[in-house]
Amino acid sequence: MEHQLKVLVTGATGHLGNNLVRELVNQKYDVRALCRLGSDTTPLNNLNIEIVNGDITNLTSLQKAFEGVHTVFHMASYISLMPLERKKLYSINIQGMNNVIQACKSHKHVEVIYMSSIHAIPNSKKKYIGAYAESKGIATKKLLHEISSGKIKGNVLYPTGLIGPNDYKISNIGKTIISHAKKGTFGYVNGSYDFIDVRDVAKSTIELQKQNVNGKEYILSGNNQVSVKELLLELEKITGVPAPKFKAPIKFVEYYAHINGLANKLIGRQTIITGYAIKTLNTEIPKAFTKNTDSFDFYTRNWKESIKDQYDWLKDNSYI
Repeated sequence: MEHQLKVLVTGATGHLGNNLVRELVNQKYDVRALCRLGSDTTPLNNLNIEIVNGDITNLTSLQKAFEGVHTVFHMASYISLMPLERKKLYSINIQGMNNVIQACKSHKHVEVIYMSSIHAIPNSKKKYIGAYAESKGIATKKLLHEISSGKIKGNVLYPTGLIGPNDYKISNIGKTIISHAKKGTFGYVNGSYDFIDVRDVAKSTIELQKQNVNGKEYILSGNNQVSVKELLLELEKITGVPAPKFKAPIKFVEYYAHINGLANKLIGRQTIITGYAIKTLNTEIPKAFTKNTDSFDFYTRNWKESIKDQYDWLKDNSYI
């Protein structure tokens, strides 16, 4: 039976966005994807969806994209590990949210499901780690304020580290996999991260939409804490390229990463080794949120399966 609900996905060509679109199509939703004019829509090729041109930083185009939809899955955001990116992060993540809120108010029947980030939750010292986390945190607070005041309907999800296939724009973990497969890794540092598969996040996002709830906040976690060493050892098994044996002193790495990030920023080049990247290791997950997903069907596969699938996809698509 056709599902019939018309939904809009912002950030539809991103790693999570295109996996969400695929699952929505699989579950018979009527999908409209918001894509910037001139952007590469390859991730959406051969999918039975409607693609409309627009930008979350342009309210007029957003208002038009909202017409006739029941639910907006707001996946669009700017993610950066680089220093000196605050202006762009604020423009896209915060001003973009302001526009989404305004569009929701203009289309009162529309609900929004916002893909925030684990980093948007302040740490135990009530501080954000870096400009990206701050921009997502401010955007999330703005949305929650409007929801709690009854002006719009919506819910918020906080995923941890996203991994898995269909990584067309090459995520930071995708860059790590490619780099290790091509030239190995010199050393590692103490630290760990919680990973969750983009396909599982996509399914859980849709499951939340089906619950017809309002004002809920859920962390989507793989319930694993994978150390940098464990990740590299797994990549050794997958790629055949040996994992490094040298453990670099954390203070040296922090100093090097800070300088490396600034140097690459000055010459206009991207890098995944920055001061912010090192600070995000060992991200804490607030205990108060960990059981909130009990209210809906939430399944996560083993992170090793996800990393293998991501490697296979990158190799099959000639990135490796």
